[in-house]
Amino acid sequence: MAIAGAINTHYLHLIFTASPSLNVILLREMTNISPHPLCQGVLRVKNMAFVVEDDIDISNLFSRALTSAGFQVEAIGDGVEALARLDKNSPRLIVLDLHLPKIDGITLLNHILNKEHLTGTKIIVATADAVLGEYHRERVDLLLEKPVVFSQMRDLAGRFLAE
Repeated sequence: MAIAGAINTHYLHLIFTASPSLNVILLREMTNISPHPLCQGVLRVKNMAFVVEDDIDISNLFSRALTSAGFQVEAIGDGVEALARLDKNSPRLIVLDLHLPKIDGITLLNHILNKEHLTGTKIIVATADAVLGEYHRERVDLLLEKPVVFSQMRDLAGRFLAE
């Protein structure tokens, strides 16, 4: 992991595929790291997205859709882990479920909205709780009511890359 040490002393999460040529592309893209101007010590990886969802099937669906849209995705299964990762990273997009174990999605949403280094991060809330989702609609960039299909997530999330 000498490459990661030469690039940045922070944690670098690499994803390797079965294709050596794709690994080189992924490594090249993931090493395109720029520090966030508002917060020193926070890792910002180009086109990083977090999927914060405790249902593994939905998490996999969202992760595949975001990857297809051009994001580098990290799936996170609970609120505690998400909180820890968000304190050290500044993803471009977060897909957030409101009902999570350990720390709920509303607490995470409040945390995201109050962190200076996450100011430019786009937030998609994907929830089956229509009432709770509507209550927080004005606080997020996009509200999706589950079930959400692959093409819907891919196309809507892809719009954030164009911005």
